[in-house]
Amino acid sequence: MSSRLFALEAPFAGVLHPKAEELCVYGRTWAQSVGLAQTATELERFDAALYWQLIAEAYPTAPWEILTIAHDWSCWGFFLDDFDDASEAASRPGALSYLFAQIVAILRDEPLPDNAAPLLQVLSGVWQRIHLYSSNEWRSRFRGTLADSLSAYQWEVQNRVCHRIPSVVEYIDYRRKTGGWRTLVLLVDLALGRTLPERIYRNPDLQRLLDTANNVICWANDLFSFEKECAIGEVHNLVPVVQAEQHCSTNAAIQMIVDWHNQEVQQWQHLLKQMPRWSWRRQDMRHVQAYLAFSEHYMRANHVWSQVSGRYHSSIAL
Repeated sequence: MSSRLFALEAPFAGVLHPKAEELCVYGRTWAQSVGLAQTATELERFDAALYWQLIAEAYPTAPWEILTIAHDWSCWGFFLDDFDDASEAASRPGALSYLFAQIVAILRDEPLPDNAAPLLQVLSGVWQRIHLYSSNEWRSRFRGTLADSLSAYQWEVQNRVCHRIPSVVEYIDYRRKTGGWRTLVLLVDLALGRTLPERIYRNPDLQRLLDTANNVICWANDLFSFEKECAIGEVHNLVPVVQAEQHCSTNAAIQMIVDWHNQEVQQWQHLLKQMPRWSWRRQDMRHVQAYLAFSEHYMRANHVWSQVSGRYHSSIAL
């Protein structure tokens, strides 16, 4: 965990799922059963990460089946992120492209190869469960959203190969994709049992709100993960990107990002005041409100979880 404390604003109410403790037990058993935590050391790291806590606060009203899917999908995403950041493939575009093609194939319901890597086997299992609660339209939207994330990962590996640090504007755009948070938003549909109509999902005002929440989450994450990522030489973090562009110290870059984060929180609150102008059917409006409630839950959950999760101990390779 980072030794730094950041003056980040998080003016959102925290609500924990009533089955949070059961999710903790479930998550530990699941991680062992699917092979993500095979040794005592790996299990210790998984326990310390407290993934269940993040999900239990982000989805406080989700049905149990969807809550466990959200937990497992989120954990898989974290393990994929670690693979992209710290494995040998992190600087091998061909290796990552091959892996990403296999991931997309699974989401297209193509057969899983007999020798599939554990990460792909876990994905296949989660995807089969998602099928039970999703429509074809929803799965197409989800595939496209994940494809955006995978494309952003490929952008990162090309930067590493070229020893290139992106500009702040470019990084912020790609960071919203590498975070993978937009796939978590779509899981709200599964909890509600319906897919938000495309015309409403693509509404520019809603997309702007979701992008704002995404920025808040990603920028906070970059602050909390900075020491861990700095230790492995990872430059895809807003702190070194700001340093490179502004030619400033680490502390100055951090303070700048804290200010941006808090301004984005205020922007979120300002945009919410525009909601009464939206004239949609009651069912669609409730659906949008569920998206926005989830966004606030997640911004709060991420803020709290990041301060206690062992994932950000720079001395632990998670």
